[in-house]
Amino acid sequence: MIKKLRLILFAVLALCISACNPEDSALDVRHTITVLTQDFYEVGYEETILDVEIDANCSWTISKTNAIGEGITWILTDVPGNVGSGPAKFKVKVCGNDTDQIREGVLNIFSDQVSAYIDIAQDANPEPDKEPEVFK
Repeated sequence: MIKKLRLILFAVLALCISACNPEDSALDVRHTITVLTQDFYEVGYEETILDVEIDANCSWTISKTNAIGEGITWILTDVPGNVGSGPAKFKVKVCGNDTDQIREGVLNIFSDQVSAYIDIAQDANPEPDKEPEVFK
């Protein structure tokens, strides 16, 4: 009888240890990244600052591309190195458009498992050749 109890106790203990294995539980965690502010902005041709907030349970990176996936420089963030972790609030600067073309850009906030996107459309400059006014 004691032998059977020991065997049952050993089996229960083995199940508890395997259920509490941190490597196994880490595999069950799903990365999430959610944009809490707008996921689409339509802005004028002037320089614009946007406030963005995301919720995330993982490390993430920001990339900035145009509609066909090429890197762009007219959208900037104040996130150092465009890399962060967990929930965050940050600023996005849309530089002034000095062309007569509408611009479209995508902020991709991604981890190795998930992505969230913010689309930005910027108006064309109606007077692209006019020098900006200098304030005195």
